[in-house]
Amino acid sequence: MQRDLKRSRRRWRYSDLLLAPIYKTSYMRRDYAVGSFQGGRADPIQTHVWDVTWAVPDPRGKHPTLFSNHPYSSPDDMQGSFTAYPEAMIPNLAAEGKPSYDEPDKILGASPYEQVFQDRDTVVALYNIPPGIRHPQVNGFFSRDLVDFAEDKSGWIFARGGRAYLAYRPLAPYGLTPFRGYHQLSSTAGYKWERTVTGDTLLQSPHVKNGTIVQAASEDEFRDFAAFKAAIIALPLTFSLEPVPTVKLRTLRGREIVVTYGQAPVVDGSPLDYAKWKLFEGPYLNAEKGSRQLTISHGRLQRVLDFNTLTITDRVLP
Repeated sequence: MQRDLKRSRRRWRYSDLLLAPIYKTSYMRRDYAVGSFQGGRADPIQTHVWDVTWAVPDPRGKHPTLFSNHPYSSPDDMQGSFTAYPEAMIPNLAAEGKPSYDEPDKILGASPYEQVFQDRDTVVALYNIPPGIRHPQVNGFFSRDLVDFAEDKSGWIFARGGRAYLAYRPLAPYGLTPFRGYHQLSSTAGYKWERTVTGDTLLQSPHVKNGTIVQAASEDEFRDFAAFKAAIIALPLTFSLEPVPTVKLRTLRGREIVVTYGQAPVVDGSPLDYAKWKLFEGPYLNAEKGSRQLTISHGRLQRVLDFNTLTITDRVLP
């Protein structure tokens, strides 16, 4: 697992921070990868907050990914990062090549009302959308490339992507509808688009207090897909949506996690302290925040890049 510390886009208005910290988590296995950051405002248009992506021999023409989001749209949020008149801010986006920004079925973008926590290959995304916000719903993306898609009476949705077994738990009632993508038309007068059915499926949950749990695993961890389903259904899970969304779950890896909207996640009884998040922390890249030193590792080999002295040091560990 790799953790990185990044920053948001610059915020010129409506924020106490010019650059907000972005706490990234990446977990990779042979059959899939899971990635996320903590949610909230990062970039007003093209942020992708979290997903599970499974391995395929050739990804061209494939959609090997699973995730959820709140389709947030706000002229104030746009003004936080861009300097243009507010009245034309959102309408102009479609003319500038970003037609989905103000659509309720969009699957791209961050929301200040989304909080995400990832523990290895488990993701919990919670949503607490205030009254009056545009598009008060949660969308979930299910690829056309999934097989054995099934809605279980337990509330879990199961599917297989490549050699990955996937379990998706929506926390509020939902419906499924065909997803419509964007096809650019030939035009000499700016961008023109048509919506076309892609074969993918969109989960839409019109509830402002909401959430998503996703657990991934490799097929060689279980006797068969039915055994994976049984293991997921047997996991201790409790959740509530009032007064704010809260999830308590034992993950497939045996970790006890508690995630409450607006609070620090708790893992095995210990609250997560974001202040201790390093610039890079993982098996290959490591750096303390503010150290200006990066250690690159592979097996016994290490290379240290020291930006204080502008030197490179190579060493072999015993």
